[in-house]
Amino acid sequence: INIVSYVADITLAKKKFGFVCEKNFDEGLKELVSKRKKELK
Repeated sequence: INIVSYVADITLAKKKFGFVCEKNFDEGLKELVSKRKKELK
């Protein structure tokens, strides 16, 4: 099972998985989108 490091609610993830996610979902998504845009140029 792959655990995605991008979780919308960081506190919930901490309780559930016992770790703090480095980035919240929005930040991760923005990063992926900007990377993809650069690749398409």
